[in-house]
This record gives sequence, structure tokens and C-alpha cells, in this order.
Amino acid sequence: MALRIFTGARGRRFICDDDGGFGDLVAAISVRADAPINSCAREAAAEPFLRQLGLHSQKQLLDCAQEKRRTGRCPPQCGGNCRPANPPGQSTHERFNDGVAYLFWPRFFRLPVWGRGIDVQIDRVRAFFA
Repeated sequence: MALRIFTGARGRRFICDDDGGFGDLVAAISVRADAPINSCAREAAAEPFLRQLGLHSQKQLLDCAQEKRRTGRCPPQCGGNCRPANPPGQSTHERFNDGVAYLFWPRFFRLPVWGRGIDVQIDRVRAFFA
């Protein structure tokens, strides 16, 4: 599995799979729907790319959420993103079924490339799906 940086709507850059043109397709849909992508790949292999873009891995997101829960404050290095997150290995952003997204596959099942979680700017989700 290869990852790389793609550019979607409004110039928003994100990391996604380069396998079989998946990332190119996500970027094209993003642009056509004017639906910026907030995140796609967040596994450990994506960390160098995520750092380059100032984004966080699944582990970093979990650490931020746990720190906020523990202290009541979102640490500065989290950039205000301390929302609850699945532990690493249990996220669709790492191509693992979290047990909620795909009920027909078992929890922690390794998802096909097209099953990866993609976060789209909330007010543009319907346009992205359309």
C-alpha cells in the first residue's frame, strides 16, 4: 500500500492511498463537489506526510483526546483537535473496521482500499456523496 499527498477542493491537501487511483478519485470527487477533505489516511505510515501538512495520526488524535479528558484542557500541540478518537488499529482511517462503519465485517477487519474512512468538511458531506 502506497500513500501520498493529494489536493482536493479549495486546495486542501490530504494523505490517501495511491493504490489503483483511489486517492486521485477522492481528490476528483472533492473538487467536483467543492467538498474539502479533512482526513483520509492516519496510520503510522502516514505520519511523515501528516507532519508535513501539520495534521495528526490516529495515535496523536487519541493522545490529544485522552489528555483533554485527563486535564480538562486541549494541549497546544493538538491544535484544538481533542475530539474522541478510536485507538490505533481500530479506525477506518487506518483501513480497519471499527465495528460501527461496516456491520457486515468483523471488528478490526482489514478493509479494502475503498473502505477507508474519509472525513469531509461537515457542511459539504451531502455534496461529496452525491
